[in-house]
Amino acid sequence: MKEHRNKEDLIELSKSLRMLFEREHDLITLPFFFDFANNCCEGSSCILGWLLTTEFPDSTVKVIHGVDQEYEKHCWLEVDGLTYDITLDQFPRFLEPIYAQFLHPYG
Repeated sequence: MKEHRNKEDLIELSKSLRMLFEREHDLITLPFFFDFANNCCEGSSCILGWLLTTEFPDSTVKVIHGVDQEYEKHCWLEVDGLTYDITLDQFPRFLEPIYAQFLHPYG
């Protein structure tokens, strides 16, 4: 069994996956990834959730489905009670993804 890691390890792995998606999005043949971070929140969240569950089996990982004020659907993760959204910056009013925050703007 893998040892439990701290929040910084979760953040680092999340940022690494985000950087991989940014760098290789043209090569990823999953729906919408050609235009990462736009319109691929569900796929990104599921992949990140699987990766975090695999690497941090003691963590509680949930995919959250929410809507913004214009009723646009969006997905992100809640990991051990903290929010991880590696595609939040697809929306013009957000400048960057969020890692390990207590609240999500759409939650």
